[in-house]
Amino acid sequence: MALVRKKLDDKILKTLRELVGVGGNKECFDCGQKGPTYINMTIGSFVCTSCSGILNAMLASLPSEHGIPANGAEMMSEVVRP
Repeated sequence: MALVRKKLDDKILKTLRELVGVGGNKECFDCGQKGPTYINMTIGSFVCTSCSGILNAMLASLPSEHGIPANGAEMMSEVVRP
């Protein structure tokens, strides 16, 4: 089971690395900084560390009863660079 999970994680990570190198994904969707390191899972965009922190803070302030995680961590995934 753990081996299957690792293979899936490796496949997803490879896909993310390919996507971050395509066209507009090389820059933060929100501010334009080069080399985004996070994914905004809400709209599927790549963002820099600063913008991901701002988004996380905004999500944390929303009431969780509307189906949005209170901490926002579930909405952000770090893209690990090689």
